[in-house]
Amino acid sequence: MKIYNFMKHLSTIFTIIICSLSVQATLAEEGWHFGPTVGYENTTVKLKSGGDQVNYDNLSGFNIGGLVEYRPLNWLGFESGIEFVMNGYWSKGFYQIKKNPNVRGNSELKTNLYYLMFPLYVEGLIPVSDNFSINIECGPEFHVGLDSRTSLTVHLAEGGQDYAESWYKGVFDESLDRFNCTIHLAGGIQYAGFRLMAGYNFGVYNMFLEGGSTILDPEYKIDKKSDSFLLSGFVINLSYLF
Repeated sequence: MKIYNFMKHLSTIFTIIICSLSVQATLAEEGWHFGPTVGYENTTVKLKSGGDQVNYDNLSGFNIGGLVEYRPLNWLGFESGIEFVMNGYWSKGFYQIKKNPNVRGNSELKTNLYYLMFPLYVEGLIPVSDNFSINIECGPEFHVGLDSRTSLTVHLAEGGQDYAESWYKGVFDESLDRFNCTIHLAGGIQYAGFRLMAGYNFGVYNMFLEGGSTILDPEYKIDKKSDSFLLSGFVINLSYLF
């Protein structure tokens, strides 16, 4: 049932993307460009809990969607659109779950986050020839959380079969705000309509949910004055603009 609900979310997302591209097509006049984009994401989290700071390991993800660009000058542009994004974080360590003290040992904790992302970039273009340019883009990205999946695998210290558990939606419902904002900075090249960009998304918004709790310690109550959760990462995108 949870997989079915996720597929419904995915179907809705792609319907929105297709409709968005159709609207953009009506704007395909002088100065306006539109097209699809797909990319690779590699994200991690900087977590601060009280006086302790934890850096999680990087997790691979992806994005796919549609872009629209308005270029009033040949060296200046503005870009927006809509993308479906999967990113997240993971870590290895020694865990003991408070709700089940017998479950302790070397563990792997992985969380996938699924978003709709709305970029808002300013672009600088350096024309090299009629069909080739060097591009720089920066600006905010606004994320709306759709779903999440967390999986925990514990290699029991006492031996025996590994303990595994998964949760759907628990992160957004209990620990994290569904809204997120990152600052995007990237550079790349464009040949004809093809554009290849590589950059970094800087986490600037504390995603922790005030008064929420963590999965591993349900009794702990999050205080955003002393606890922070910033999601950042590298991104590579390939786009084609008509």
